[in-house]
Amino acid sequence: MAGSGDESEYYYLTPEARSIDLSDPVIRRQYGIASSELTEWIKKIPALKQVMVLDTCAAGGAAAKLVEKRSLSSDQIRSLERLKDRTGFHVLMGAAADKQSLEASRYGQGLLTYALLQGMKGAALRDDQFVDVQKLFQHAADEVPRLAGSVGGIQRPLIASPLGASFDIGQLTSSDKPLIPLATVKPMILKSAFQDTDELDDTIFLGKLVNSRLREQSMRLRGAQLVYVDTDELPGAWSMNGRYQREGDNIKVKVVMRAGTVKRDFSVQGTANDLPGLAVMILDRAQELLLE
Repeated sequence: MAGSGDESEYYYLTPEARSIDLSDPVIRRQYGIASSELTEWIKKIPALKQVMVLDTCAAGGAAAKLVEKRSLSSDQIRSLERLKDRTGFHVLMGAAADKQSLEASRYGQGLLTYALLQGMKGAALRDDQFVDVQKLFQHAADEVPRLAGSVGGIQRPLIASPLGASFDIGQLTSSDKPLIPLATVKPMILKSAFQDTDELDDTIFLGKLVNSRLREQSMRLRGAQLVYVDTDELPGAWSMNGRYQREGDNIKVKVVMRAGTVKRDFSVQGTANDLPGLAVMILDRAQELLLE
């Protein structure tokens, strides 16, 4: 968003943007698409039935501007209602204007996008083949809060659809559905803890090394196989704790991972001279077990 108060403008940043500082007029001019521009584009579309999906942070802020030029009401909600009833304009927004649209690395894409693709793969199809706009949007509105909760966040999409005016926007056959690129859900691992069996403490800071390495891997959104969650508890995530014993330069580590009632355990061995290498071995083995 840019500006302040009721005059604030919503901007969609293009992939070429190298900064998200919307207070910079150069960034807005060169890499931003203003909600007023979206409004003008929509006004030029002659179709009476239109569908728009905004899966971005503060997407709800765009709704006011999009509706502003088509309705006499200054109230955002009432103007949006009038718009949809008059024109058949269906809108699905990732989050309210003051909420964050979560781009969860566990899903490899925005939660709204993930839910929509999930619906089109079969979870929200009419007669198992037709993409009914209201049925698809409602699936996303119900699914996104659940997905957000699984990564410790809160997100509730906003829907504006004319009553009784739904229609099909596509048809997907059994051969089409497998081609929909739904991301593979990645396992989440909580902040790990390790302990020297003799000292009852992490004397070599192995937990810090493992967490740091896992955090670095998680930041590589395209290549990461595991997702690090810097907290002690989260439903559905794996805990990873271990104990190690030192014999000279040799270090033997026993690791236990748990997610609910499911348990995985393994052992690795390294040296005190290469603790970063030992952390890598632990994560490599954990990844093998969680992805097998």
